[in-house]
Amino acid sequence: MSDESYRDESFAGESGFVSIDNYIGTVEEAWFGVKPQYDANAHLMCWKVSVESVGEGCEMPESGYIEEAWPIGKNWVSFDGGETVEDPNKEGRQSFTKTSTFFRGVIEPAVESWDLGRTLFERKPAGSEVGTFRHAVIWKGLRFRFAKVKLTYGGEVKDKETVLPVEYLGAESESASEGGSGGAVASEASVLIGMDPALIVKLKAIRLASGSHSAFVDKCLEDLTEIAGDTTIIMALADENQLWKELA
Repeated sequence: MSDESYRDESFAGESGFVSIDNYIGTVEEAWFGVKPQYDANAHLMCWKVSVESVGEGCEMPESGYIEEAWPIGKNWVSFDGGETVEDPNKEGRQSFTKTSTFFRGVIEPAVESWDLGRTLFERKPAGSEVGTFRHAVIWKGLRFRFAKVKLTYGGEVKDKETVLPVEYLGAESESASEGGSGGAVASEASVLIGMDPALIVKLKAIRLASGSHSAFVDKCLEDLTEIAGDTTIIMALADENQLWKELA
């Protein structure tokens, strides 16, 4: 999809494609793709980033761009040229594995630390029934500071060190991306539709006992282990106009 002539030995196995470990840039392109240097059978979340400035000790790439790529988990494939991904082995709601680099290092901070749940939801193509984070286009035009980060999991899962977005710095345009919903969120089906009734009961109980939206989110993430890794529910929790409002 993009020119990779600037690649060199800085490719670093499991950590993705790393040649600068401290810089500020804007996502020019985003797609789900396969990188043979990483794993010819595994799809990655790939970003082509326009580099604005680099930190001390780093050199600006001659092309002005750098690509970052992160594992999204096993079995994911794209049937539309990288615009979306799906797991053919799963039916119903599909979510990325919570231990994948993409979920842990990009989705989780985007929703929980930078409060981008609503922004990303609104950038999803109008009328699409595919989960928000399974669309690559939602990241296009967003500006971040990137740095090398060590992801620690514990247990038998090995720690990972890779370059990730560590601070959200805004967007080229705060309006929805081309083809996006343009803010027509009200027409989207509630996340409660099709949800396990037992989970709804638990959510309602926590909602009634919570004095604030933040307390509700924290309690759900702490107590409801069954939602771990479910990006659709986590995003609906983070958005004050979704589950917090619907369960009142």
